[in-house]
Amino acid sequence: MKNDLLDRYRFEAVAETDLTQAQEQAIAALIAPVYTRVDFEGRSFFQQRHHLRFMAWHGEVLVAHMALTYRAVRLGETLWDVMGIAEVVTHPDHRRHGLASHLLAMAREKADARGVDALLLFGTETLYGRTGFVRTLNPLVYVDMKGCRTAQTVETKNHAMMVLTTGKQTWNSTATVDLLGALF
Repeated sequence: MKNDLLDRYRFEAVAETDLTQAQEQAIAALIAPVYTRVDFEGRSFFQQRHHLRFMAWHGEVLVAHMALTYRAVRLGETLWDVMGIAEVVTHPDHRRHGLASHLLAMAREKADARGVDALLLFGTETLYGRTGFVRTLNPLVYVDMKGCRTAQTVETKNHAMMVLTTGKQTWNSTATVDLLGALF
C-alpha cells in the first residue's frame, strides 16, 4: 500500500520560510472549500503561521496538506515541547487513499527526530484515534484570536484537543494546559 501511495503521489516537507508563492496559493485553494466555518481570507494559514508544511501532490496539483507547529506549552507546572498539527485537509477526489495517514506519519517521524514530548491537535477521533491520539478534557488556557488579531484569554474545558505522547513523560489529564499563545 505504501509503495503504491509513493508511486502515485509526491510528498514533501517545506519549512514555512521556504514556501513559494505558488505553494501558498495551492494550500489556500485546497483549504478554502473545506474550512468553511472560519474565514482564512485567502491565506494558507488561519491565525498564525506554522513552522513546517507537509504536502501531497498528484502531478502538479496539491491534494493533501498538514501544518506542523513547534512550541512549548505548560501542562500544570511542567513545560512540554510539543508539535501541534493543524489545517489537515485532503481534496475530496483523493480521500480514502491514505494521504492524511501518510502525512501524519511524516509528522510523527519529525516529532520523534526532534524529541518532542507530545503531538497535539484539535480534531475528530475518526482518523486520529486510530493512530494513537487520545481525547483529553484538560482545562485549557489560550489566547483567542479573531481575524489575526488578539482578542482575549480563554479558559475552557469545552474543546476537542487530542494528545499523542512520546512516552518520555506521562500526560496528566487533570492538569491545566496553557498553550502559551493561540490555538494551533
